[in-house]
Amino acid sequence: MRLTRTRLCSLLVALYCLFSIYAAYHVFFGRRRRPLGTTSRNSRKAAAAQAKERRGRVEYEIGEDSLLKIYLIGHLYKTRKQLQN
Repeated sequence: MRLTRTRLCSLLVALYCLFSIYAAYHVFFGRRRRPLGTTSRNSRKAAAAQAKERRGRVEYEIGEDSLLKIYLIGHLYKTRKQLQN
């Protein structure tokens, strides 16, 4: 009985030592933290934008040409609705 208890205690001490070594390795040699200026929301937005670029989807800025087209489409839609009534 005493030999079993000694082996069990030795096993627990060995597991504790291995876990401590693993934790120290993870703390000192693990992944580096993000800089303080970035928030998780900003990093998620950046990651989403990169993913869209990889898939071929790019968000375009709306220029004057696009605004004119949007206005004309809206105007035509309103005119068509008025003609139907």
